[in-house]
Amino acid sequence: MKFRTVQNLSIGIIILTVCLQHPMAWASENSNQVTAIATNDIQTIEVLSVEPTPSPYTATARRLFHHFPVLGSRRIDDPSVIRNLIDSLNRQIIPRPSGNMCIFVPRHGLIVKYKDRTVDYLICYHCGDVARFEGEKYDSLSLRSGPPSKGLSKELLDDLLSKVGIPLAP
Repeated sequence: MKFRTVQNLSIGIIILTVCLQHPMAWASENSNQVTAIATNDIQTIEVLSVEPTPSPYTATARRLFHHFPVLGSRRIDDPSVIRNLIDSLNRQIIPRPSGNMCIFVPRHGLIVKYKDRTVDYLICYHCGDVARFEGEKYDSLSLRSGPPSKGLSKELLDDLLSKVGIPLAP
């Protein structure tokens, strides 16, 4: 019985530590919010499948993306695929409602490379939160969850990853 209590406490501490380290937990409500992904000058996009929660895999992961283990990734160079993906996401992005917090469990990531900069996105379709990282700057966005855009970008990301055999997080 003592072992299970210690084990549960350890898991709770790991989850709390990761949550507190993640910028989503400390998002400023006064920041200038980005309300769309810029489409001009995109060179490539790397689409990532990430493990959404801390697990034993975290300690042995070969690659982490903002503290989350990467299950696999795919680089997209085709301008029409890039445009379709970004347009799909931009149709869903809305300003983040103040005070809206969830347990952030992202399963997708994007590394968007422009001519002169790189912007990372962590996407949680469970609650619709999107974490945006550009250098040291952090923004939080939200995704619209109802029709006409429900699931469009998630299905597209899942398809891009699945077609090349990259596992999707459960």
